[in-house]
Amino acid sequence: MAVSDEEWRNKEVKNDFELKTPDVVDPIEKPTVKIPKIKIYTDLISISSYLKCDNIEFVNDINEAEVIWIFGEVEQFKNNQKLSRFPNQLCVTNPLYLKLMLSKVYGNNNDILCESYDMTTEMTEFVGSYLANAKKIEEEKKNQKEKSKVKTIETNNFWILKPIFGNNGSSRPSQWIITDSLQKIIRQHDTKLNMIIERFNNGKKPLLYNNNVKFQLRFYALLNSTMDGLSLYMYDQNYIVYLAKEFWSDKLSSVYNKEIHFVKYKKLRETTKADEANKNINHVPYIHHTKLEKYIEQQYHCKWSDIKDKIYKNIKGIYSIK
Repeated sequence: MAVSDEEWRNKEVKNDFELKTPDVVDPIEKPTVKIPKIKIYTDLISISSYLKCDNIEFVNDINEAEVIWIFGEVEQFKNNQKLSRFPNQLCVTNPLYLKLMLSKVYGNNNDILCESYDMTTEMTEFVGSYLANAKKIEEEKKNQKEKSKVKTIETNNFWILKPIFGNNGSSRPSQWIITDSLQKIIRQHDTKLNMIIERFNNGKKPLLYNNNVKFQLRFYALLNSTMDGLSLYMYDQNYIVYLAKEFWSDKLSSVYNKEIHFVKYKKLRETTKADEANKNINHVPYIHHTKLEKYIEQQYHCKWSDIKDKIYKNIKGIYSIK
């Protein structure tokens, strides 16, 4: 029932929090039109168990599905169905093809990827680079006034061997081999396992948090294909993973092995009392990405925005290759 302006102004307010508004509009009713549910077919227990949403419906017949989310390959498609893949996407998703593409466009020593070689076809080039770096390191040691016997990253030839996707299992840090021994690398080459080898941080000292925690920053990119071409979107926040053991540059080879590798910070918050007593776990407090950014700015007297711009520029350089 509507009221006049004079009656509304003279209406008594019971408390200071009561809004003095005229009752001139009836409440809006919820729409009666039902939104059709999206039909999903999946053979993954993790999807059927944890994908909870009111506007989806799981179906048992794949022909009735509007979205197919399965573990295996999809062999047949209808005219209106699309696959979330891009032509020649292996140039980005496969480490070997990514290395070959960047080397062809930007050269083997570029700002996007560390110096790297295919152990199947570029072993000769790698050995030449290894020996040249070893000679340079020995000359630098001779020129030092105080010779140090402690091995550090800055005075050694450390290389990382990574399996190429397509072998048994994916190329995860737990499968990496890091060494400065040429003999060990050559023996690994004789195993006929397809691997890519890259120089650790191009011979430079890695960035450490509090001088003892090595970490990685992972950025998420969304690549979309439209009539106007490809569009690249970046998630503005990065995801942090860290080394599960304190990082000592004089014990680099022992730090990187199959038991101690990069893990997620989330696991740190789920550790048990037994894990807390484990000396192999690096007990570092959870670090928010903003805290890490402030640490980098204060420690190295720079702006995080400038660093992020360089990272985005390199990511854009990968997807801008024609």
